[in-house]
Amino acid sequence: MKEGREFGIRGISTSIALILVAIIFSLPFPASADEPYHLGHQMMFTGTGAVMSRECREGLELAVEEINKQGGFLGKHPIKLFVRDDLGKPDIGVREAKDLILRDKVRAIVGTYSSAVGLAIEEVCYEYKVLHIPANSNTEAMTVDNYSPYTYMVVPNTYMQANAQAIAIAKLAKQKNWKTMVTIGQDYEWAQNTTRAFLGFMEKLAPTSR
Repeated sequence: MKEGREFGIRGISTSIALILVAIIFSLPFPASADEPYHLGHQMMFTGTGAVMSRECREGLELAVEEINKQGGFLGKHPIKLFVRDDLGKPDIGVREAKDLILRDKVRAIVGTYSSAVGLAIEEVCYEYKVLHIPANSNTEAMTVDNYSPYTYMVVPNTYMQANAQAIAIAKLAKQKNWKTMVTIGQDYEWAQNTTRAFLGFMEKLAPTSR
């Protein structure tokens, strides 16, 4: 095809609500006025991302509840939420995404904690033409290197994060005359991508020995 922060539950609810509004205008609606809108939510509920994933789920549930009190999408399509635990593993993420699409008939999948899982799910959503909103995983590779017309990122990507960090640290390095820099990060997609971008920016802004 060519074409992984903690927030309060109220803030997450607002953000997800905005995502759902975007979904409304992105996909066709069922013919029947009262037909439910099936929405998938896939996160890492088991493992290191469990706490944030649980908060995301609670925020999404609040947003769905608020929208359904008003009649659902466009006031006439109640949202039915389907939740999956991908354990932060790409192969399980692919399996669960396919199950959401083929068995539960979801029209969109919101979520993914791990960028590696997000990249894997992106391929599935591209294949089945299902909207994909990676609400936490944010590797630049997902929307730049491997662009899909069905995937829309709603958080700063690794390029943006690394740039902001480099600007701040370069300023400190010049003020304090720092000459040596060490980076420490996890060995997976998000950290690798962020570190590469950060080092590239630092070479331009404040060259140091590493």
